[in-house]
Amino acid sequence: MHIGTDETDLALTEATATPAEAWVPYGAKPGLNHLGYEVSDAEAVRVRLKAAGYRDSTVPNQHPHRTRVYFHDSEGNDWEFVQYSSVDPAERNDYEIGDAIWRSAMVISWATWVMRSTRGRTGSGEWT
Repeated sequence: MHIGTDETDLALTEATATPAEAWVPYGAKPGLNHLGYEVSDAEAVRVRLKAAGYRDSTVPNQHPHRTRVYFHDSEGNDWEFVQYSSVDPAERNDYEIGDAIWRSAMVISWATWVMRSTRGRTGSGEWT
């Protein structure tokens, strides 16, 4: 399949050989991580895809200038659908903001879990 313009071209070809090792997303090896499409309403896409039986693979993300949802198809391919709330390319493509918010949320969630899971334990680790 070929998709393109005068400036951009994307060609996808089905592999005909079995890889020597399984490909892992974000594993720092060559391969297709996901395909992304810009949409006008990411939440509406999420609702339609879930209703159609696709598996939501969205990682926690929060960004002031974009909303992203991800889904796996039946072959395990990951598809991203992104809704931008800014026309400024610098804001739309800023990956430091979202990552910082996500990291902070994960630290807070972990700390809350630790506090809840240790509440009520004695010094020996047994529940009171």
